[in-house]
Amino acid sequence: MGSFLLGLLLGVMGAWLIAVRVFGRPSSDQQDLHDKLHPEVRRILSADARRHLTVSDIRELLGAAENAPGGSPLHRICPQCGSDRLYHGKDYAVEFTMGSDGKPRPAALSHETIECEDCNWKITASAETDAEESQGPG
Repeated sequence: MGSFLLGLLLGVMGAWLIAVRVFGRPSSDQQDLHDKLHPEVRRILSADARRHLTVSDIRELLGAAENAPGGSPLHRICPQCGSDRLYHGKDYAVEFTMGSDGKPRPAALSHETIECEDCNWKITASAETDAEESQGPG
């Protein structure tokens, strides 16, 4: 009887050790996926309480974060090359309109820009227009 209990105990402990070793760590695929995501994207996704997210859910979460006050956390990295060397600035353009007296009147329009220093990817947006994205050379 004593050897049966000892065998049972060793079997249970062995199965437990195998389960912890196999199921206790993320797979290499999971780790690779985790490493590909920007820390801000990981933070946004992990803040959601749902256990499973569809592609539609993920788009909704990232879109809500992008439209939140304080700007887009996703524009802290370049979507083209993955660099975090982004320059935030303003471009100005002059637009002429005709005044009531028939003379042209200049108006300066400012455009918020985000540009990658590594690949020259650029996005420009103004209050009047939607964002315009351009890719760098090459």
